[in-house]
Amino acid sequence: MKCPRCGKIWSEFNSIAGNTYICPYCGDNFVSDGKVRDDISQILKKMVDDFGKDVLLDISRTNALLMDYAPHSEKQRKLIVMVLKEGTLLRLLSLIDKTEDEKKLGINKCVKKLVSDIWITEVAARYAITVLANAVGLLSGSDFELMEEPSAPNSIANNTYMTYETLLKGTEYKNEDEIRKALEKCDCIGFKAFAAQLMLENIDLPVSIKKIYPKAFLNCTNLHSITLPQGIQSIGTCAFEGCSSLEKIKTSDRGNFKVLEGILIDKKEKKMVRAENSAKREDISITNGIVTIAKRGFDRCPVKTISIPASVEKIEEGAFFLTMELEKFVVDEKNQFFCSIDGVLHNRSGEKLIRYPQGMKEISYYLEDSVEEIGYQAFSCTKNLQSITFTGVLKKIGSKAFEFCNNLENLILPESVEAIGERAFQYCVKLTSVMLSRSIVVIGDCAFYNCSALEKISVPKGVEQIGNFAFANCTKLKSVIVQDNISFIGDSAFGNCPEIEVSIRNNDYVEMYCKSRNITYKKI
Repeated sequence: MKCPRCGKIWSEFNSIAGNTYICPYCGDNFVSDGKVRDDISQILKKMVDDFGKDVLLDISRTNALLMDYAPHSEKQRKLIVMVLKEGTLLRLLSLIDKTEDEKKLGINKCVKKLVSDIWITEVAARYAITVLANAVGLLSGSDFELMEEPSAPNSIANNTYMTYETLLKGTEYKNEDEIRKALEKCDCIGFKAFAAQLMLENIDLPVSIKKIYPKAFLNCTNLHSITLPQGIQSIGTCAFEGCSSLEKIKTSDRGNFKVLEGILIDKKEKKMVRAENSAKREDISITNGIVTIAKRGFDRCPVKTISIPASVEKIEEGAFFLTMELEKFVVDEKNQFFCSIDGVLHNRSGEKLIRYPQGMKEISYYLEDSVEEIGYQAFSCTKNLQSITFTGVLKKIGSKAFEFCNNLENLILPESVEAIGERAFQYCVKLTSVMLSRSIVVIGDCAFYNCSALEKISVPKGVEQIGNFAFANCTKLKSVIVQDNISFIGDSAFGNCPEIEVSIRNNDYVEMYCKSRNITYKKI
């Protein structure tokens, strides 16, 4: 591939998304036909020069500006917006006063975090981080090089790494013996290397394996047992996500990891990595001494009670994902960070609801008077809940807080609520009525995506922005009333709402938005 800007040639394509590529020398991005796209890096820098660095903290505004300034670079725009939503900018800004080596090390950590958390390639992560760092003056130029080894290996040619990309290029395995032979030539199992390998049932990793990268065994639903060698140094985030049948994890007593009472533990970091999904255990007590419960630590675990000891200080987001049988949490009274209120997990002060047990049999729930915030995925996939009564002190509903609450029927938010996170109520398919708080300023991206029973919505006067896909696929939505303060409506905010009619009160922007998208509207 030859770069149309700098003219340099390299042998491997570095894909950002689809057929869009990035030059490893000058950082320019273009499509495979060589056509130069909008220079996102320069555009972001101009935005910062014109509006200040805070403009990038307002993600909806950044998205809108990029739509205007870079109309031919949709994939790059979406990538930048997705990265900003992960809080990456704040991490970059914290590095500005550091030394050059500290800056590079910090940037490298940001790249690794994106690869592990949002499933993008390292090339894409590096591109996004680099252009954002340049925009805020953190880097002078585009010659940044990673200081540590890449977070997702990208070649098997040297018999060092195995990657998902290599598997896609034609490496197919007929049985577990072939997989074992391939592993003997590797010292790492790469990002999503064995994703959805359904033939994988039992595997003993060879002694050569030192690292398992994030999501390495993603959705290996038939994997029943795995043996980890003594030399394993690290296991990436969500390495066994979706392994619903993983009943047995074996380790060496002298290694960095051990299994204690059915729980895989990182001895060095005092971190619970993964619970065995044994249907024989209804109750799990985490061993005292564990400090951190990892993301997806109880992924699909068929357990009814989880007991948390006094030692636990941190619970990563999504730790109890799809624990569909879970009925209650029990927290040691001596724990200084968390508590259980009627079986529901809160922070110690009770101001934040962290996780409502998905298997609770009650059809209604009254929020505690102390709760000011509902956390990430706090009620996600709760199967029996039909109604929830909020208190007057609630201020924030976090991302994905009520997603897939398939029996939730109505929603009345108190006036205290100021923010609804992205995807907060997506796929609440029985939600028929919603009363929003007048204190809300922004309705997040995909906030009510695919709420297919929702028929009408009145957007309060305080709302200034409606995010991308906020009400998309609400197929029965007929009436939307918007006020005069609306200044931004995102991509496909009302996409696939065939019967929708928007009532507009003194707002030329909304009128223009409806006209440009052939949405029926009327002035009131």
